[in-house]
Amino acid sequence: MGLPGAYICHQSPGRLRIKITSRKGNVEYFGKLQEMLTRFQTFDRLEVSRLTGSVLIVDEHIDVDDIADYANAQQLFDLTDQKHSRSPMTTKLVSNLENLNINIRRLTAGEMDLAGILLLFLLISGLTELLRGKIQMPPWYTAFWYAFGIYKLASVIKDQRPEEA
Repeated sequence: MGLPGAYICHQSPGRLRIKITSRKGNVEYFGKLQEMLTRFQTFDRLEVSRLTGSVLIVDEHIDVDDIADYANAQQLFDLTDQKHSRSPMTTKLVSNLENLNINIRRLTAGEMDLAGILLLFLLISGLTELLRGKIQMPPWYTAFWYAFGIYKLASVIKDQRPEEA
């Protein structure tokens, strides 16, 4: 059996995420992978996730070719599998928002997340408009959309409540 195929699913300056989907969930494999990558180089941050089947490397100097060569030489993965290297813009956007949410939670010790910040921003924006005397009714389609959102939220909350005797 050959090396598991790997691909770069996200890359930006100082940040690299590699996916190894064929080994997703494999505790032994990702434990060894973490150990071997730690031996290879000390990165600012290295996160190996068996749940997502990915490796996140954050460092000022990331050399993808060196990582690929090392991984190949150590029989960890083959980074030449590029069939998944391009992902739709929405996937990249969602990935970036998820990373932002993780960083917000980390910085606030779990007290705040992206949704909470957006909620506060929108509440403050709305209150500011009310205080300025700008009271307008939303268009019918916006009102329906908000009503649907509130209905869905209420049904989710209702489903999470314990049954009353």
